[in-house]
Amino acid sequence: MGAGTAFQMFEFDYFTTLNSLCSIDSYQLSSDQTSVVPIPDLTLVEVPSSGGYQVRRQITDGNVYDYTFFIHVIPTGSDGSGTTASFGPFQIQKFPYCTVGSSIDVVPVTTYPNLIYDLGEGSGFTDVSDQNFMSVIEPSCLLQSCQIMDNSCTSPTLNSDIQFDADFKFQVNLNAANLFVETVCVSCIYTDTTINFANVVKVTNTFTVTLTCEIFYPPVLPDSKVIAIIDSSDTTFIAFSLGVDYTTSSSIACPITGLFHADSESSSLSKPDPFVAVSSTYVAPDFMSEINLIPGTYSFFLRSVASSATGDIESSSAELTIEIFCDESIIVEGLFESLQTGLIQDGENYFHRLILPKYFSNNVAVCDILSYTVSSDPVTTISIPNLTLDSLTNASYIYIDKKFNNSFSDTELYLHVETSGGDHSAKVSSP
Repeated sequence: MGAGTAFQMFEFDYFTTLNSLCSIDSYQLSSDQTSVVPIPDLTLVEVPSSGGYQVRRQITDGNVYDYTFFIHVIPTGSDGSGTTASFGPFQIQKFPYCTVGSSIDVVPVTTYPNLIYDLGEGSGFTDVSDQNFMSVIEPSCLLQSCQIMDNSCTSPTLNSDIQFDADFKFQVNLNAANLFVETVCVSCIYTDTTINFANVVKVTNTFTVTLTCEIFYPPVLPDSKVIAIIDSSDTTFIAFSLGVDYTTSSSIACPITGLFHADSESSSLSKPDPFVAVSSTYVAPDFMSEINLIPGTYSFFLRSVASSATGDIESSSAELTIEIFCDESIIVEGLFESLQTGLIQDGENYFHRLILPKYFSNNVAVCDILSYTVSSDPVTTISIPNLTLDSLTNASYIYIDKKFNNSFSDTELYLHVETSGGDHSAKVSSP
């Protein structure tokens, strides 16, 4: 047997006769029981050291096959005569060899999960955590090598950032120069340990390997922002800083190209209130957004967009809020020289009237004076019986009337002033 030659084999001992006058003259292989029909792939080789013969099939194509054959034995009598006897059928089988055609020797994973990695999350080539590409059922199947194939599963991938190392570990280069989305499959070759021949190739289904880019938000991104309207210049919109340090895992492979406002974590880019525009503008070193100064509480999300060779990459922040309110400093007390009181007649009734100048707002467009209320408490509104307030009759003054009962009496009161803005209005109380 030459070096490196592999065979399928069937062995049998020498046949014997029951009559000492007879001896075995020869053995022949045949595919037929009654006549000798040679089998081209099989040879009969005597092995005296083992006390018999071997039926051999030399493996030249890396495959094993099933064969059925008969052994024709020709005896010779003392007179030179003899009748051929046929034995069999015998078989050489694929089992227990690790075979190409078998569906159970090596079973590829039907659906291998897609792999997604962020650029820079590891150093260089990193082992894929799940290496379960094949299940080896037949113990004679020994892994010889594996290759990463392209999406056709017939040619090796040209992506040099995906590889098998010397120990057959699937690896991805997490410091690659470029991002990629690669559709691949895994092809492995197995050697049969009993015949020392690489005769099994198995291929998984396709799956994708993605090297993408991670977007990092500022380490201290406030979950809320409070904006106070304090003067007359705050009438339409103001520049609102969204902070700095919006970065990615690679400023070269996937730089930040935009910061956008969205109304949900997964929505497409939108313009939720109170933003003036869809996107924020980069004004070094901050991203700045313009907002309409409309009192209220508004929820929004920031969506960062990074550009890469494989397309844009989007990431969303957690939910953020902006609260816009009218600051009480915007309310200015009306000017008057002295407190004015008087007795007025209304039909048959007389009233003791207190006349106060109206308050005014430093921002009429957004936080105009909305209402006046009389209260006996400086903090909360507690009505005072027999007092009425009129803020509509005169454009400059407020009238507070108390019915006159033929005598003057003191009444302690507080004037509560509120601007527009609903729950975010400004409120003050007179001293």
